[in-house]
Amino acid sequence: MDSQTCTLHEAAETLDLHYMTIYRYVRTGMLLASKKNGTWVIEIKELEKLKNKAPAAVGRGNRDLSRRIEPLMNCLISGDQEGVWKIAESVRAAGCDVEDFCIDLLFPAMGSIGRGWAEGTFSIAAEHRASAIVPSLLGRLQATSAVRGRKRGLIIVGCPPAEEHGLVTSVLALLLKGRKFDVQDLGSNTPPESFVEVCLDADRLLAVALSVSTPGSLEGLRDVTESLRREKINVPLVVGGTGLFGLTPESVGADHIMSDFRLGLELIERLADG
Repeated sequence: MDSQTCTLHEAAETLDLHYMTIYRYVRTGMLLASKKNGTWVIEIKELEKLKNKAPAAVGRGNRDLSRRIEPLMNCLISGDQEGVWKIAESVRAAGCDVEDFCIDLLFPAMGSIGRGWAEGTFSIAAEHRASAIVPSLLGRLQATSAVRGRKRGLIIVGCPPAEEHGLVTSVLALLLKGRKFDVQDLGSNTPPESFVEVCLDADRLLAVALSVSTPGSLEGLRDVTESLRREKINVPLVVGGTGLFGLTPESVGADHIMSDFRLGLELIERLADG
């Protein structure tokens, strides 16, 4: 660009930040930018303003969510639904939004429970009690955080055949709605033909996002991506989950891999804004 402006990539390099972080700053209004010939550009003076701002304290509102993980985990494994909700309400009252609650608190708590079950610290019953609470929790969060205004288009999310862990896509659906997308969550263990049918019937489809937690689901994932491409459903296919460790998007027939939940959300936003 010229000496008065820079691109998002140049801004990221200047501030030593990830490109997606700069893009989020632009999307949230933290960094002023405009589009020129379809490309985001930032005035150097705006970049200097951001650069000179005092660094924020760790955690929005100076809160430390890590100390809430264990109490939340204990409520989940004991089946204390109201206790879980009280923790959610208290951190939100302290300035934690739904996205931060899910990514920084709920996921770590559920991850600890999963590891505890695998190591024999928690029983399978405790893990089931925790998992059973999460859908109702997400429903209450959605009911209390509905976003008004015109939706940005449709994102279809779901899990391929043999993938039974639908928590990630349930949370992804909730958080995408919070970013003003329409979302259809097809849930766990969804056959390729269901993805195809829903996509063909969709209006303003922007992307398809799939999650796999184990390598055993990869064959089903490839079946879904191949079926979508065969039917000429030409929208970005985004995949994520622990089952993809060490793989490339091309190896599973996708366009992008979400290596991080927040970056994945920002990736979908960037793809949608095209």
